[in-house]
Amino acid sequence: MYAFNPSPAELALLWMIRQNESSQNYSAKNPGSSACGAYQFITSTWAFLCADTGISTTQYPTALTAPAALQDINALLLLRLYGPNSSKSWQASGPYPSFANMRGMLAAAGVANP
Repeated sequence: MYAFNPSPAELALLWMIRQNESSQNYSAKNPGSSACGAYQFITSTWAFLCADTGISTTQYPTALTAPAALQDINALLLLRLYGPNSSKSWQASGPYPSFANMRGMLAAAGVANP
């Protein structure tokens, strides 16, 4: 299974995305689409990511059915593949800082190795 080993900058971006998408609610469901979970994964994106992270779509067919840790794993992969502002990720709820900007903000706040 894909390892959840985010850098401090990735953790901060994931927190921002979860806050904007669901107010940190891992059980959130969009009434107008298949988007669900803390990161509001649509079903096709969830399935695509599960194929790479090794998460069973038989056991967890949507983000809503998956525990928080598995949602975080898929979100980290999506963030690493496309960044936070891609049309394949969270462009609609952004814009979010770039990785470089986030690292700069964390460094300015005294975080070592952001």
